[in-house]
Amino acid sequence: MPASAPAGSVRERGLPGAAGLVAAAAVLLPVIAVPDLVWGVGGRLQPVAYPDDWQRVRDALADDPGLGDVLVLPFGAYRAFDWNDDRPQLDPAARWLPRPTVTDDTLFVDGRAVEGEDLRARAVAAALDGPRELAGLGIGWVLVEHGTPGRAVPDAVTALPLAVDGTELDLHRVPDARPGPDPSLDRVTAVVGVHACWLAVVAGSVLWITAMPSTVTLRRRPPRKRVPE
Repeated sequence: MPASAPAGSVRERGLPGAAGLVAAAAVLLPVIAVPDLVWGVGGRLQPVAYPDDWQRVRDALADDPGLGDVLVLPFGAYRAFDWNDDRPQLDPAARWLPRPTVTDDTLFVDGRAVEGEDLRARAVAAALDGPRELAGLGIGWVLVEHGTPGRAVPDAVTALPLAVDGTELDLHRVPDARPGPDPSLDRVTAVVGVHACWLAVVAGSVLWITAMPSTVTLRRRPPRKRVPE
């Protein structure tokens, strides 16, 4: 909601001074909550250029009509690329590539592994040494990301045909892959329901702010008496 909306609502109720305060607070609130963002977190927020291999892989997947999703190796959700100064980050493949990706959702807390909830990821992890099993699970591609820590890539994967042979990334094709599974009806219903509830709460809050009458009693100054000249 724009910052001017609550200010306009207050102004309509006869509080011009308060309207300015509301508008100023709406503008300053993000800065007050996260003051480091004003200076780019002390100069640590800097853009990082992705290697050209990422665009090559994206183009190859977009142009190929073959079936199957993308398995990303090393099998893990977090990366520390040398071209990003080894900073920990989420694997960008899921957001960069035009096809669904399969990664490990195991969470490590204080050196202890918390098992993930993705049953398909578990099945794929158990089939890394068998391209036929991967194809049966709907894996049509294997993306190998270099320059980041992780478990060694199985020889059965490196022996697959190469679609992109790069310095930072290798993209292997898995023959005879089946289509990847569609999202379950329960998951789709849950996601749509959560978004609908969120939109209902936001819309209701906006209507309540703008439509409800003010409960603040205005104090009017007594009229000044004119002294006859």
